[in-house]
Amino acid sequence: MKASEARLGSTPPASAATGSHRECLASKGAIPKAFVSTLLFCLLCTLPSLAAAQTPSFDALLSQSLDAFEKGELENAWQHASTAAESGAISADLEYNLGLLSLYRKDPAEAVLHLERSLALAPGDEETTELLEYAREELLKRVLRTDSERKLTQGEAQAFVWWRFFHAFSVPLLSWLLLLCWSAAFCLLIVRRFLRSEMLRDLGFVLIVLSFLLALGSAGLLLGHASSDDFRPAVLRAEDAQLLDAPSELAKGSQPDDLYRGALLQILEDRGEWVRVELADGSQGWLAAKDLGEVRIDVFPPKPMR
Repeated sequence: MKASEARLGSTPPASAATGSHRECLASKGAIPKAFVSTLLFCLLCTLPSLAAAQTPSFDALLSQSLDAFEKGELENAWQHASTAAESGAISADLEYNLGLLSLYRKDPAEAVLHLERSLALAPGDEETTELLEYAREELLKRVLRTDSERKLTQGEAQAFVWWRFFHAFSVPLLSWLLLLCWSAAFCLLIVRRFLRSEMLRDLGFVLIVLSFLLALGSAGLLLGHASSDDFRPAVLRAEDAQLLDAPSELAKGSQPDDLYRGALLQILEDRGEWVRVELADGSQGWLAAKDLGEVRIDVFPPKPMR
């Protein structure tokens, strides 16, 4: 490299730069400054894309989890699936995989949480329902093995039964069914007026009644779906939690039989760090929000467990 090229960015002594030479040197010194500024600007613009390129996508993480599971590397499969979940992705398949991996890790309580989430995202899925039943059985065996004197409530509370029933039907399907049934009923009423055959008129009357009944049923399901939209199920994730009488660590607490890690409960009131819940046996009290895992993560984003 020539000495003149190395000195383009340097500042000469004032006595050596006079007149036109000073202007020439100033113009030469502006070139590297502009170049450096442009280079920095380009780097700043490309940094987010570079960071995104280095961060595995949700599909990549899910694929890596599946590959690790097929190889029998359960911990790697769990890590990849957990990273995908922590990225904020909401997927019934991901939650199903986390539930299955939890069972392999001998943690039925965590399996119940993830499988409940999967079923909430994809209501009626038979594979998830069967695996959830198995996870519940394993969880209850573990609870009773720890304390055989516990009297656990069998089955689910009525609120859960109704929530699962109404949310087994999608709102768009019910809306289209309601519209079609009402339209069919009114069209049949008009057509029936122009029919002269008694047999056809009787058949038309039966079809009209059926259409009205289907429309009323669809409307009832839509109302039930809307009334249960704020239903908030959760799963207890903490060990040895106590049901408190008030939202305070100083409040008096108890440990009912239906309060155990993996227990399904309903959140009735949310006060930030504290939530009022109802257990399967109907008892109510307060728990720390951080000790619970939300089930309907598409409606109520889960709070990080500290």
